[in-house]
Amino acid sequence: MKISFMLLRYFLFLLISFFLAPSGLYAIQVKVSLPIPVSTQHTVEGFDNSTLYGPSDFGLKVLTPVAKDTLMGLGLSLFRARVDDGEGVSSKYTGVLQAIMFKLGVEYSGIKFFTDYQLVLELTVDFPTGGPGWVENANGDEVSRAQSVSGSGYYVSTAIRWGHLEGGFFFRNNHLNYGEMTIPERDPNKEISLNFTSYGLVLSYLF
Repeated sequence: MKISFMLLRYFLFLLISFFLAPSGLYAIQVKVSLPIPVSTQHTVEGFDNSTLYGPSDFGLKVLTPVAKDTLMGLGLSLFRARVDDGEGVSSKYTGVLQAIMFKLGVEYSGIKFFTDYQLVLELTVDFPTGGPGWVENANGDEVSRAQSVSGSGYYVSTAIRWGHLEGGFFFRNNHLNYGEMTIPERDPNKEISLNFTSYGLVLSYLF
C-alpha cells in the first residue's frame, strides 16, 4: 500500500510538472523502457560471498523538448533484486532489495540513418526515493527491515529508433544503502548496501 501511494504521488508530480512546461502539452511524450542485463558485477556489504539475482528495473519517463533534437526526461522505475549468501557459509541469509528510483536525464536524437532510423543517445542520473528491503534467514523468517533507502547512480544508452520502437545497449552504475537493515547475528551495526555495474540490452516504446 505504501509503495502504491508513493508511485501515485510521484506520477502526479510528473504530470503537473510537464503540464506547466513552456513547450506545451502537445510536445509531451511518454517512454517505457525495459533494460535486460547481460552481465553484472556487484559487491554487497553485510553478505558473505554473495550472489546477486537481477537486478530488474522497469521504468517510465515523460519527455519534453528543451532544444533541437534534445529532450529532457523525468521518470520513475521500480528496482528489484535479491542477494543470497554464497557456498560455504554456515548460516545463510537472503536479502530482498527494492527501490522506487527517480530519474532525471537528457536524450539526443539528431543523428539520422536513411529515412526512418535515428540514433538516440541517453544520459540519466537516478536516486532512490523509497522502497522496502528486508533480510530473511534460512527458515524464511524476517530478521531485519530497512527504514530508508539512499544512494545514487547513472545510466547511459545508445539505441536505434524506428517509429515508436527503440532497441540498443546500456551501461549503468548504482549504489544503494538500506538504512537500519542489518544481519544482527553477524554485525548489528553494519547496514546492507549494494554497489553494482551492469550492461546489456534495452527495449523501449515511445507513446
